[in-house]
Amino acid sequence: FAKGAVFLVLGAKSFIWQQAPSENGRFLPKRFESYPETRHRPPQGEKMNAEKLNVAILLFPGVTAQDFIGPHTILSLFSNIRLCWKDKNPVATDSGIQILPDTTFAECAGAYDMLLVPGGPPENVARIEEDPEVAAFLRDLAGRSRYVTSVCTGALILGAAGLLNGYKAATHWTSF
Repeated sequence: FAKGAVFLVLGAKSFIWQQAPSENGRFLPKRFESYPETRHRPPQGEKMNAEKLNVAILLFPGVTAQDFIGPHTILSLFSNIRLCWKDKNPVATDSGIQILPDTTFAECAGAYDMLLVPGGPPENVARIEEDPEVAAFLRDLAGRSRYVTSVCTGALILGAAGLLNGYKAATHWTSF
């Protein structure tokens, strides 16, 4: 996406609002609309990049399903996504859904556009915060990623890996 673009999926159509300068220099929303033949992918305007993003999402036992399924659903429209964990055995979410990682830590090579760390209940996140293998993986992958981001208590995992030093961060208020 171009800087300042917002992507929404509403029913059967996708929309992109991009900040576009008006005649007086102020920025106004510019709307692009996709049609069924585009399969809900963003239209390739002047500033749109046709290449898919490479995204790595950390999975871990007890992850909150909505914290990675929501971002995965939207990001999958224009990204190649890797679900990463130590091995490829099923990982149970906090609600019991079994998710299959498709990439092990060892297989997660190369550069990424985004590293996303979802959250989970405090007791599950605390176990991951104390895992040196997860911290080492996150530090390595963060060094090869354009953006490092988290959802909810995933910020605590990033913080435990030392990736938030010098940054302001926020998470769910009950996590402290």
